[in-house]
Amino acid sequence: MATGPETPLRVALAGSRDLPLDRVARYVIGELAKLPEGSTVLLRHPKTKGSQPGDFEQLVHKVATLLNLDVEWCRPEGSDRSQVYLRDLDMVTRADYVVAFFPTPAMDGGTGHIVEAAWNKGVSIEAWWVQADGSLERIGEYDPGADGP
Repeated sequence: MATGPETPLRVALAGSRDLPLDRVARYVIGELAKLPEGSTVLLRHPKTKGSQPGDFEQLVHKVATLLNLDVEWCRPEGSDRSQVYLRDLDMVTRADYVVAFFPTPAMDGGTGHIVEAAWNKGVSIEAWWVQADGSLERIGEYDPGADGP
């Protein structure tokens, strides 16, 4: 993730529900540790009232808190599925950068939607596949400054 030395960023992190947390934790820590002081992490909150965020979101929240980063929970306005779509668009629109993690090379599901929304909105993206051996493979990236609109 390219950052300026002092410029706080708003970074949306998204991880698929089936993501192996034991293999992704060190990468989450590494990504968050690169953020300048004053940066904000944007995370998805589920649509069902009273539901807890997913394991990935809880992990990111804990790490961000330990690193003294601000966390903003992005919640849908209601429980209708279309509200989840709108929540994702709002989260991406407020982000300077999106980092997405997938358990396979396919960028699908809700996390895939985050990547697609970022691309459509012209927001920088890094997408990673967490392989069985715990290593990461970049499966997509987009930099509107270098790649164009």
